[in-house]
Amino acid sequence: MPRITSSPDDKNKPSIDRTEVEAFFDQRAKRLNELGPLVTVIYQDRHPEVASQKDEADKRRILPILALDGSQRVLDVGCGTGRWASEISAHGKSYHGIDFSKELIEYAKGRYKHLHNCSFTQASVVDLSLEKLGETEPFDLILCAGVLMYLNDADVETTLRNFSSVLTNSSRIVLREPMGIGRRLTLKEYFSEEMSQSYSAIYRTIEEFEQLINKSLFAKGFHVRGKGYMYEEETLNNRPDTRQMWLVIERDID
Repeated sequence: MPRITSSPDDKNKPSIDRTEVEAFFDQRAKRLNELGPLVTVIYQDRHPEVASQKDEADKRRILPILALDGSQRVLDVGCGTGRWASEISAHGKSYHGIDFSKELIEYAKGRYKHLHNCSFTQASVVDLSLEKLGETEPFDLILCAGVLMYLNDADVETTLRNFSSVLTNSSRIVLREPMGIGRRLTLKEYFSEEMSQSYSAIYRTIEEFEQLINKSLFAKGFHVRGKGYMYEEETLNNRPDTRQMWLVIERDID
């Protein structure tokens, strides 16, 4: 079954195939010249105007939550084509974007090479470390938007623990993820008419997310400090069984 709903309490939750996820992003990257840098990562292939509206709405909502004051070293996880690079580098001390797609990273490197405080690295979140990023100082802030939906639960836990290992004692994680409404929704090789290709993803409920966060990060001193819906415009909430949400997770250790 390509579309599976399940209870957050189910012990045997369906999983997705990592190789299928990687193949999906390889196909997206191959269409970069055709689709453009924004549509490639926002997935509104037939409605590019909606991609622009979502990009603008994302930044209106998330930038104030990031609370940049010019002092933060920021890690953008799943940066894709670098759509956050200009805004974050203009208001933060430094910006480092990572993505597992070599093609998307190479595009971002070329597009933003004029920004002196920006860097990009091809990297996987499941084995993330400062050493693999070529960094010696920890980050103050992580932005992770639309990444965890492509990971199984065990890899989400690993990723969140990796986040804690590259952050300072006083730090913040900002997540933006599509969430299942009341039920966990798993798509396995589900064909999207919008993109004309299949993809796999997991839309967890907010309760599941908070459980995973507490399991992975509570012992590291992190706590959920805020959460909310991304879009007020109903035209941007175009999927009836999921909603885009943001979460803020903070640590403050003396």
